[in-house]
Amino acid sequence: MPNPDVTGVRPVDIHAHYFPQAYLDVLAQEGPRFNVEYRAAEEGFLHQDGDTLSGTASYRAVDLKKRIADMDAQGTAVQAIRSPDPWRIGATKKSLTN
Repeated sequence: MPNPDVTGVRPVDIHAHYFPQAYLDVLAQEGPRFNVEYRAAEEGFLHQDGDTLSGTASYRAVDLKKRIADMDAQGTAVQAIRSPDPWRIGATKKSLTN
């Protein structure tokens, strides 16, 4: 939330989530090789890495226009984001080279 006590200063979010649809498409197609499953649900999407099921992520994390609208509503000037790490989602460097 913006700080109303500081005028002209907008925060920078250094922990933001954005999942490009292309990433989710690859995860859906290639994930089973690494015991990873991506599922779309009405309330959002989730992935399962072996026995670990992620929480449901909002589709707002996929739609860039909605993500920017959320930033504007929060008063956030900039977000530092990166693509999710495929090694963290079920794959290891060794399994990717096989």
